[in-house]
Amino acid sequence: MSTKVNVAAIQMVSSHDIDENLETAKKLLQLAVEQNAKLVVLPENFLTYGNKIKPNNDQQEHFLATMSDIAREHSVWLVAGTYPISQAVIEKQTYHLDKNSFQSAHVRSDKPFAASAVFDSDGLCQGIYTKVHLFDADVNDGTKRYRESDEYRHGQNIPTFTSPWGIFGVAVCYDLRFPEIFTFFQRQGCSLICLPSAFTEATGRDHWQVLVRARAIETQSFVVAPNQGGVHPKGRSTWGESMIVGPWGEVMTKIDKGEGVIVASIDFSRVDDTRRKMPVAQHRSLI
Repeated sequence: MSTKVNVAAIQMVSSHDIDENLETAKKLLQLAVEQNAKLVVLPENFLTYGNKIKPNNDQQEHFLATMSDIAREHSVWLVAGTYPISQAVIEKQTYHLDKNSFQSAHVRSDKPFAASAVFDSDGLCQGIYTKVHLFDADVNDGTKRYRESDEYRHGQNIPTFTSPWGIFGVAVCYDLRFPEIFTFFQRQGCSLICLPSAFTEATGRDHWQVLVRARAIETQSFVVAPNQGGVHPKGRSTWGESMIVGPWGEVMTKIDKGEGVIVASIDFSRVDDTRRKMPVAQHRSLI
């Protein structure tokens, strides 16, 4: 198993046109592949930002098939941002993964999950993370009131993924404010955390970089944090500043506003070295 890999974070300013967003994502992913990225992470709601769409099961399966094709075509591991996916489709997609079975984990609901599917370089779905913490908050911006739970249901499973380079976890946007999920990833042996996001301009200005770096520092892990970054239809603004952060908390690379790609070469052996020199996990209090 190699400990080194090029990882990419894709930043978008998604519109209400799903087809246009998909073409933009494909274009940016191609740029990442040209820089030899082998793990690519898309931002939250990269196809549907600002759209209160309710895709049916066939549309959801088409989305997953499209992401699978893209991963296989480019021979990359792909964290496919987020998309509304129902429990039934998730169960069908991950039937072969006992650890991600939803058959007893959730009560049935008409609402979809805000779901982040992970595909390996052969296009096989390795699991789907369903966003646990939904963004129900009042923000001092043009939208003011965000109620993600009006459209989505809370997830409950927190899978981890075993790649050719090491174990990684996936969290989404508002999850960033809850350190417990990141501590869980560390305890599960994760050396990398992927964080598809769409942080608002108002909250991102004060909290985004602070929180991303803090989660890397406290877990002593790499964090790949793609964000939405710009002005969207209906006046919504997202912060941007997508970044890749090292296990010491250093910003390895980042982008400001607008669509773009950042790529960093990471060496998972740095995680082991950091944890050996400062064994925080061993010192963690039980209270």
